[in-house]
Amino acid sequence: FWDDQLTSDEEDLICGCYEVWTGEVHFKSWWPRPISWKSSGFNCGYWSNDAEDWFQQRLNAIRHSSDSIQLLTNNQWRS
Repeated sequence: FWDDQLTSDEEDLICGCYEVWTGEVHFKSWWPRPISWKSSGFNCGYWSNDAEDWFQQRLNAIRHSSDSIQLLTNNQWRS
C-alpha cells in the first residue's frame, strides 16, 4: 500500500547493519542507513546518476576488495 513504511529493523537489514561492541555499542553498516542518506549530497529526491555511480563503485569494492572495505558508522557515512 502507498502508506506502508519499513520498520527500523527492516531498514537495518537492507543496509546490512550490525551492532558492534568496541567498548561501547556502535551500529556499523555496509550501506548508509536512512538517517545518513538523508543528510548526504545524494539525497535529491530521486535516484540520480551520481547516486547510481556511487552505488556501483561501493558494490564493486565490496565484491572485489574485501580486505580494504569496511563497515561504517552513521558518523563515518556522513563524513
